[in-house]
Amino acid sequence: MKSLTKFIESNNIAEDLDDEDLRRISEQVDVGYKADLDSSAEWLSDVKRVEELAILMSKKKSYPFPNAANIKFPIITKAVFEFSSRTYPEIVKDGQIVKSKVIGADYTGEKEKKARLCADYMNWQLYWENDDWELELDRLLTRLALIGFICKKTYYDPIREVIKSEVCEPEDLIINSDVKSIEDAPRITHILHVKLNDLIEGSRAGVYCEEVVDKLIEQYEEDDLNPTIDLLEQHTTLDLDEDSYEEPYIITTVKDSSEILRIVARYDEKGIKKKNEEVAYIIPRQHFTDFHFLVSPKGKFQSVGFGILLLHINEAINTVLNQLVDAGTLANLQGGYKDSRLKDMKTGNSDHNPGEFKNIKIMGGLTLKEGILPVDYKEPSSVLYQLLSLLIEAARDLSSSSDIMTGNSSPENSKTGATQALIAEGVKIHNSINKRIYRSLGNEFYKIFSLNGVYLDPEKASKVLDEPISIEDFDQEAVDILPVADPNLASVTKQAGEIAILQAVMGLPGVDPLKVSMRIIKKVVTEKPEEIMMDPNQEQPPNPEVIKIQADIQAKSDELKLKGDQLEVEKQKVQAELYKIQCECMKLKADAILSIAKAESLEAGDQTQLYMKQLDMLSQNIENQMRMTEMGQEQSMMDQEQMHDFMMRDKEMQHEKEIIKQTPDAPKSE
Repeated sequence: MKSLTKFIESNNIAEDLDDEDLRRISEQVDVGYKADLDSSAEWLSDVKRVEELAILMSKKKSYPFPNAANIKFPIITKAVFEFSSRTYPEIVKDGQIVKSKVIGADYTGEKEKKARLCADYMNWQLYWENDDWELELDRLLTRLALIGFICKKTYYDPIREVIKSEVCEPEDLIINSDVKSIEDAPRITHILHVKLNDLIEGSRAGVYCEEVVDKLIEQYEEDDLNPTIDLLEQHTTLDLDEDSYEEPYIITTVKDSSEILRIVARYDEKGIKKKNEEVAYIIPRQHFTDFHFLVSPKGKFQSVGFGILLLHINEAINTVLNQLVDAGTLANLQGGYKDSRLKDMKTGNSDHNPGEFKNIKIMGGLTLKEGILPVDYKEPSSVLYQLLSLLIEAARDLSSSSDIMTGNSSPENSKTGATQALIAEGVKIHNSINKRIYRSLGNEFYKIFSLNGVYLDPEKASKVLDEPISIEDFDQEAVDILPVADPNLASVTKQAGEIAILQAVMGLPGVDPLKVSMRIIKKVVTEKPEEIMMDPNQEQPPNPEVIKIQADIQAKSDELKLKGDQLEVEKQKVQAELYKIQCECMKLKADAILSIAKAESLEAGDQTQLYMKQLDMLSQNIENQMRMTEMGQEQSMMDQEQMHDFMMRDKEMQHEKEIIKQTPDAPKSE
């Protein structure tokens, strides 16, 4: 552990090794580099051929005749640029490249704050500090679609004191083709093309061995053009502590002389895993992120792109196309044989102008027609033309480069459902590739996040964010960094369909209109959609139409309530009048009975019949009055029922008023 810790802290382990160890390590680097280069020779050869096809490089041909046609059909170039133009906008969206995600519970909100600060700072790093990152991304997507495999190197530059993430060209990054993954590669050799001035800077900063750099300065002292020197930076393993276990290191050598410039540890103390006080294994620090297009059908590590996939079919298209053009050229140019006795007739290309007659001397007994034998060349073959169309269509199908995917669909095929189905089928191959790119971008951003957790300058970062931030905020156990890109390729038609579905379900029971609206806005406005959304806890401004409706309902309710109160007063008056009449009737009956009793005691004879008749008349009058009172009571009951109807209507209006209060916006027709 002491030796490993010493190696971690060393800026250049090569300074502490003897010449014999350096020679042995240098030989190991050279042998490993050549072995890996041989295993990748076939793929690198295809890459070179593909690059010539993609740039439509044309060379002079002498077959079947001098300066024959050598046209390069741009089927590969078209497929590459179509893929790049579709994918690039999905990765960089509205100035955002990365987003953060909280890992685990966050009861206090501290993790959320850390995640936001980390994402904001990394977006600044990728956009401004490393200002060529976006340009490198554009180049990466184009190269990836062409050759199928490319890597990015993410590292901390100790001289510039910045984190860099650069694209490595395939011919400059040598990896054994038989490995299963980049983590399993025993060696990764990166060929660096540096200027002598860069080596001098590294030597003065203590990065490179001063003695080796001095030799290079002496070697190129007469070259005034600041020459480019090739270095081999090999990420491999060595047993420097002599415990029979090889640890991960980075070895940098001069390619021509094999002299070692630098050796540095490729691990840290967190990566050393112990068991029973011994080193069980070491997790290396990976600097390379591999991007894959389509998995190699041969099972090799290097994947294939449209260029390698369409290489042979594109060459066949070029051959057939050039044959058609050459046939047309031969058919247009007349040639053949002439009798040598024809005088003053030059051979070679004809300079005969339209409307011109030339003089020719002919021997006696020989006609001009007899002395010239033209060779007839056939017109371009229709069979070859049909074959050419078949090959081009097959290449388009293989690359998913159809008219509808490029926005050139014909007007007669404009049904929405059919168009969406064709687009869905067309993007399947692109979606699978995008998911691989999404995964690789996540690995690249994780490396940058981890390097920030070691080399972050808190003072500079705090000035950038206008908020305090520290190395501890880049906590891998609390924050996860992800690309803002969607692993599924989006399309305008697909997005419009999703928005239409959300609008359709907005009015269904149990669906929150506010959340549905927020989701629709996020699909259309990707940059801070919350700025145009009202806070749900904030009281919304009243709608003028709703206020008018509420005022009308309130006025009607007050009017009904007033009528109800008037009916209640009338009812009380009628009941009081009824009680009064009943009392008067009872008094009249009592007075009548008393009068009859007095009359019987004072008058002689039997007057009962007369008094009873008068009493009946009086009772009849009372009954008439009672009937009139009952009729008034019935009228009162009718008024009471009318009042009940008014009260029910009032309740209904109150209920409508509550519904309107809960509605965000009421139509004017209401």
